[in-house]
Amino acid sequence: MLKRNQFGGTLGGPIVRNKLFFFGSYQGTVLRNISGTSSAIVPTDAQRRGDFSSFTKAILDPVSGNPFAGNQIPLSRFHPVSAELLPMVPSTTASDARIYYQKPANQGEQQVLGRVDYQTDRSKIYGRYFYSRYMIDPVMGTNTDLLKATIGYRYLNQGFAANHSYTFSPTILNSFQVAYNRNDTYL
Repeated sequence: MLKRNQFGGTLGGPIVRNKLFFFGSYQGTVLRNISGTSSAIVPTDAQRRGDFSSFTKAILDPVSGNPFAGNQIPLSRFHPVSAELLPMVPSTTASDARIYYQKPANQGEQQVLGRVDYQTDRSKIYGRYFYSRYMIDPVMGTNTDLLKATIGYRYLNQGFAANHSYTFSPTILNSFQVAYNRNDTYL
């Protein structure tokens, strides 16, 4: 199910007639989505107990290099991190060990733009500022299902530009422009 809300507005006009003008805009986007069905192959109940006897290839002990007897790995040999993470992987009774699940995604973006223009007979000056923040919120709020986990991140973009153009004569024009842009990503 997809739910997208996009909203915003603009406003602009003169501050001083025929001399000073402003313009501003805002746009927001909120996206809530539950993705289509995804699938993954997860360990069977036997594999969770260390029983890999259904495998035709011998499983070797990484310490000794010898095969485990009957392709059975003792639970005491499971790495502590694996032992902690395994309960967070859903189990299935499907013969192919496949599980189907849906993964929610929450995203949003905000954009703001502002600009000011000033002009006289020989001079034109403008300045503008743009701000955009895009975020994907982490889905994993509980420690119960690693398949639905995402890290989430925030992306920030800011930009500033200013220009001054001056006409000395019909054949001589000077234009000075400065711009700055900043991009940051936060996990």
